[in-house]
Amino acid sequence: MSKYSGLPDIDTAPDVYETHPPERPEGVHDDAATSEADPADSAIDHSSVNAAQAQARFRAAVPEGAGARPGLLGFDTYELRGTAAEVEAPLARLWRLQYEARELEAQLAQAAESKPRSAASMLTQVRELQQNLAHKEQAAQATDPWHVSQLMIDALGTSVAAPRAPTTEPAAPSRSPPRDYAPWEARVAALERRIGTDVTDTRVPLLATVRQLEAQLALLAHPSHLDAVLARAKLLVSELQQADERRQTLAARTDETTLQKIEALYALHDKLAPLVPLAPALLARLQSLAPVHAAAATFASRLEQLVHEQKHMHAKQTELLSVLERVGTSLDENAAVTQRNLAQLQARLDAIKPSISPP
Repeated sequence: MSKYSGLPDIDTAPDVYETHPPERPEGVHDDAATSEADPADSAIDHSSVNAAQAQARFRAAVPEGAGARPGLLGFDTYELRGTAAEVEAPLARLWRLQYEARELEAQLAQAAESKPRSAASMLTQVRELQQNLAHKEQAAQATDPWHVSQLMIDALGTSVAAPRAPTTEPAAPSRSPPRDYAPWEARVAALERRIGTDVTDTRVPLLATVRQLEAQLALLAHPSHLDAVLARAKLLVSELQQADERRQTLAARTDETTLQKIEALYALHDKLAPLVPLAPALLARLQSLAPVHAAAATFASRLEQLVHEQKHMHAKQTELLSVLERVGTSLDENAAVTQRNLAQLQARLDAIKPSISPP
């Protein structure tokens, strides 16, 4: 309480501001106002009318070629109805989802063309997309998959039984733009999980792909990576400048002889250029044959040493053979002398024997 509250002319009551209710758009109509404006529809019994049965019954009344629904593509807006309180035909739901998907693509393309995107904005959009995908997965898990599968089976059965398009027209297009995108985004996600978005199965979840792209984008946008790229670019620019300066210096100092040598080197370079891819394999082969080359370098010296040793052994063998021949000759001579000595000894013994024998 303020100290001036006791004064007679001080107003302590809270201030009240009157505001007018917001004006509703022209295209938005209340159900009650519609029912009051059209009293003739009150006599119609809508409780026993089933849109699916009426669609299956009057499907054959549509002429050939009317299944393309060309008029649906020309609508600027489309009315969004809830699926909890009303029964929606499968084909009408499919048309509505296709229209909403095209409208979303157009809005995204228009937003992309209106403003340029930077790395920060792309990261923000990727995070928002990741959050939206998480919400969609939670919403899809909360829905009953049996109900969605049954609706798809019913739609496929009706399309196989009668290939013609129904005569029922879609709901009248409303001029008010859709405000709540979460319900039909969840329905589109559930439908894409059931029937797929492409003929081929990629087996790669979108959330993992988005996370991988976000990681790659963060790696590319990292300051250290950018600094490294900038440093390499500066180094390349400096090397190119030095090469240009050297080229200008050489161009100023070269004469005809040097130019001829340079041209010969360029011609040799053109001949050696096709052999450059073979250089790694050739180098690896030479490295593997290095021990063989080292052994081949010492093979000549070893061979000369072996030849010298063989000659020395041959000389020794010749000398031994001569010695053996001399020994054999001396043995023969000794044997002959011994035989002569034995013969002489025997002759002497025979001569002495009569004188020794008794009479």
